[in-house]
Amino acid sequence: MYHTKNGLEWDAELMAELLGKHLPSSKFASDTREKLVRSNAIPRFYKDKLYAWAMLCIAYALARDCIAPPKLQHAPDAKGSQVPDLKTCFQDEYRLWLAYISDALFEYKQAVCTVDDLYSYIKDLWHTGALLLDKKWEDCRAFKSDSILEARQLFLSELAQLAKKNSGSRQASSKLSESEEGVIGVLINDARLKNTLQNIGLSVKKLLFSQKGVREDIYRVAFGRYEEFVRKQNELCSNLGIDNKQLRIKRCIDGEANSYEIFVQRPKNTWQQFGEPEFQAALKTYSEQYLLPICLGFNELGKPFFADLAIAPHVMIGGATGSGKSVFVRSVLYSLFALNAEHGKLEVAIADGKSMDFQVFEKYQNLYQRKIFVSPEEIATMLNEHLADMEERKSLCKQYAVSHLSDLPDNIRPPYRVIVVDELAYLKEHDKNGEMESALVQLTAQARATGIYLILCTQRPDSNTFKGQLRTNTPSRIALKVGKNTESRIILDETGAEKLSGRGDHLLKWTELPETMFLHGYNV
Repeated sequence: MYHTKNGLEWDAELMAELLGKHLPSSKFASDTREKLVRSNAIPRFYKDKLYAWAMLCIAYALARDCIAPPKLQHAPDAKGSQVPDLKTCFQDEYRLWLAYISDALFEYKQAVCTVDDLYSYIKDLWHTGALLLDKKWEDCRAFKSDSILEARQLFLSELAQLAKKNSGSRQASSKLSESEEGVIGVLINDARLKNTLQNIGLSVKKLLFSQKGVREDIYRVAFGRYEEFVRKQNELCSNLGIDNKQLRIKRCIDGEANSYEIFVQRPKNTWQQFGEPEFQAALKTYSEQYLLPICLGFNELGKPFFADLAIAPHVMIGGATGSGKSVFVRSVLYSLFALNAEHGKLEVAIADGKSMDFQVFEKYQNLYQRKIFVSPEEIATMLNEHLADMEERKSLCKQYAVSHLSDLPDNIRPPYRVIVVDELAYLKEHDKNGEMESALVQLTAQARATGIYLILCTQRPDSNTFKGQLRTNTPSRIALKVGKNTESRIILDETGAEKLSGRGDHLLKWTELPETMFLHGYNV
């Protein structure tokens, strides 16, 4: 119990005193927060919200049973950042946290405690949690020394597993506060999700929280019989009180009957960020033997996805304004240049009618003619040059009796060529006599065998922009967020892109992939 001036076990004055003092952290705890945010080991949310960092450290120390020495480490100072008071630190759940921490303190001290004892104890828990998190991060980095992405995934995965192990309290609440989501990574608990599935008439056999992804929490459900589960998505979201775009369903094809994965999107402040450092680290993990490797983003577990552009062999990329299309295409081009940097292997021709998004590539040595083609006249000339080049390459292959440019001897073979067109609608508007569209149709129909590949991009995925033979000749498709399901069908021949959240999220339909794949884009 706490010491009170009037000798009572509890009074209003004590409660006010318990809630009214500043909560300081050690300098080490403050420095560790900066370090983990800078390394993207934890979301930037923890830099902006000090109380969330305090809760994470304290919860981690308690979960590791560090309630008393020698596991509990004394904070050597109070020179770190401060939370204004206990109520701010623990938000709406401050009464629950106060009761839990007080019980741990009483067990440790085995004596009547003061308010100063409580605040000193919280400071020690905060410091201990920071020590443990710092050690865990360094251990993950040492174990996954070749990949910062895998180290980060391991770090977050172990935190999620520990949270799951200690998440009995989740049954008491159907929705966690923002700070708890950061710690546990669960937006909707499994009990509520299971009950909701049963309430809409589905025969739930089992449902388990699987793991925490970079933006979504992943559950696995198995039904007792075949269910039209995908058709139930709208009803499920309505009963959960969430937007349809916050939930995805994917059928499992690993041998378990009638099973699905459910992906529930978390609040943005809990998302892992994948920017330039993560992108560069991802490129270093490439180990395939593709002819023209490119990186097309990363999956929900943070693993980069590489593909062979030569297999594509031509790609259509579509997405509405604000979908992240330009950033995504830039990342694809960065990977194309970086992964095919051998001298003389590749040249990339870029047509950018808007002359805004790709000027950064003008400095690259393997940029075709060392320029970005901007005006309609320049673009038309460039396409006609490639038609002539295609015929020359055909003659060269015929001379050496080979069917594909890749079969030519190394000292004879000309560079592979990738033509990137952004924006396709711009070409249509300025293609008065249909010359450029005709060139694109011919190239997509015949250029593959001559080592020429096309990436066509548009913000207006309609039947006029992407139609007829050009559509038939472009089998690989990437759809970012679009406004209507008809636009999704134009790109993918299926719906789904209209439900994407934007920010570079995309659906990939790629030659030789058995099904459409969901990926995130790097922010570079």
